[in-house]
Amino acid sequence: GEAGRLSASITSAHKLHIVANGGSLNMDEITILDDTVIAGNLAAARRYGLISTTETAQTAFNNLDVTVAKTVTQDQAGDRTPDLTTYPELASNFEVTVLQPGDETTREIQELTGLNFEDMHSLMGNRLVIEIDGVTIDKQFADTTLILNDVVNALNDETAEAGLDAVFALNDNNDAIIVTMNDAGDIDLGVVTIITDLPEIQTISGFSAADLARLENNRLDISDGTNSFSVSFTTPPADITELTSALNTAAQNANFAGSFTAGNNTITLTLPHSENLNLISVNLIETYDIPNFDVKQDGDLLVVEKRDAYGDDPMVVTTEAASNAGQRITLTDLPDEELIIFLTGSDDGNGVRARNISASYDMLTEDALLPKRDISITITDATSGKVEFIDTATGTSIASRYLDDQGKADAIGYDITLTGVVADQDAFYITGNQDGIHDNRNLLDIIALQDGKLGKGGFQKIFSGLIAEVGADIEANKLNAEAANALKDASLESEAMYSGVNLDTEASKLIELQQAYQASARILQTARELFDTLLQTI
Repeated sequence: GEAGRLSASITSAHKLHIVANGGSLNMDEITILDDTVIAGNLAAARRYGLISTTETAQTAFNNLDVTVAKTVTQDQAGDRTPDLTTYPELASNFEVTVLQPGDETTREIQELTGLNFEDMHSLMGNRLVIEIDGVTIDKQFADTTLILNDVVNALNDETAEAGLDAVFALNDNNDAIIVTMNDAGDIDLGVVTIITDLPEIQTISGFSAADLARLENNRLDISDGTNSFSVSFTTPPADITELTSALNTAAQNANFAGSFTAGNNTITLTLPHSENLNLISVNLIETYDIPNFDVKQDGDLLVVEKRDAYGDDPMVVTTEAASNAGQRITLTDLPDEELIIFLTGSDDGNGVRARNISASYDMLTEDALLPKRDISITITDATSGKVEFIDTATGTSIASRYLDDQGKADAIGYDITLTGVVADQDAFYITGNQDGIHDNRNLLDIIALQDGKLGKGGFQKIFSGLIAEVGADIEANKLNAEAANALKDASLESEAMYSGVNLDTEASKLIELQQAYQASARILQTARELFDTLLQTI
């Protein structure tokens, strides 16, 4: 690629960092070729610490973690089957009796017996299940010493959540539990069961000294499918005991029920009071963060430059360099041909001679424009048609070719055709036209910009798209304006329908009022005339 496109360095932890300077890299795996491809390559990789006799190279990408799953096996399946015969056995059997039957006006009272001091040990770490009046109370007790009053308090705490409308209390002798229903009525006799739990035990393998060393700057993720937690390490644990201590602390903080104990390169996980569980997942997550600085070469200098993520702290750089190279040779101005290097000669007199050779080189992009060399094509053997492509400036032969039956040959990017009869030492010259005399390439490039044929420009298409976009916006705005005017007219018409005055209707109502008034006046006049006539008659 282009010079300066990549920065590469090997850290003190024997990690090869490859960083793109102002660009990006493909996420391809980096493979170290074996000795069948490059002699001594694996030995060199071991010297640099990239691989070892037990580990191969692994590629990691910035912000992408590498997950390495640990092997987990089940040593004992957890069990929650009710079993009163397994340890610890009950000193006496549970028995539920009715002290006071319930009816329509009486609350029922039942008594639970068979819980003496020894029976309290049976509840340690186990579950007490009570089924009464169609409600089940399932209480898990801690693996600590209990007294009967602790059981009563625990059952009363569970009644509200379970939906049981009752109260638990001790009897007068403090050797039995009485349950009193809060409502009157007859209920079935309660059922009481102790359920003993068999813990789930699983073993996690893969924690040798070398595995512990890999935890540096990495983390362990542990999950049982429901709960999970992580432990991150900046330095590796000193031993497996220190690792299990860190796991137990993280598990407690995350309310993870299991506990971890150290074994021989293994860790045992115990999940108390568990049913038969699936295997947990334990993954080593190897993280890789891009360095907060760039290291690149500028001539004979190594330049270390801070990235923005480094912060405002000053950078302290200490250097130490060593090289196995005994001699360096720089080749410049090479022709566009294969380069073959031979190592010859004996040692330097001290028993030392070159055993390995390495090379670094820059590659140009395919579209890079290079100035053409001045080339001369010389006929060296007219009989066989042999021609030499010679660099005019240095007189170096670049390529040898033979003309075919049509007098054609090609080399270093040139296709030539010679016509007529050629003779030995005939020479033909190809020179560059650097001043651009009688050359219309620039004009053709400018013309090509209108449609983007050169991968640039395309101004005609851009302008056409811009005009089409403006026209579409204008047409859309016109349609929106017409729709708004139509909505306005409809609104005015609706308003006039309910709040306007209809002159014809109002005139008709006035005529009706006038006629009614005239009729009323006529009635009054007739009444007046009738009274006058009666008075005159009397």
